[in-house]
Amino acid sequence: MMYSSQEYAQEYALQCVTDAIEKLDAKRQAADPGDLETQVAAVWAMVGAMDPELAKVASRYAAQP
Repeated sequence: MMYSSQEYAQEYALQCVTDAIEKLDAKRQAADPGDLETQVAAVWAMVGAMDPELAKVASRYAAQP
């Protein structure tokens, strides 16, 4: 199967998000809460870069008290 450059970029971005989530899960028990928050924000930034519409929805949740 051959990927176009756009498909390859999407697959790579998805793999980066998957790797980040797995690392976050592995560290969550021993992580400092501030570090954990930073890591979760980084994952959401990656997801937002992949899907801007999802980022808009997520930002509405973040804005709620």
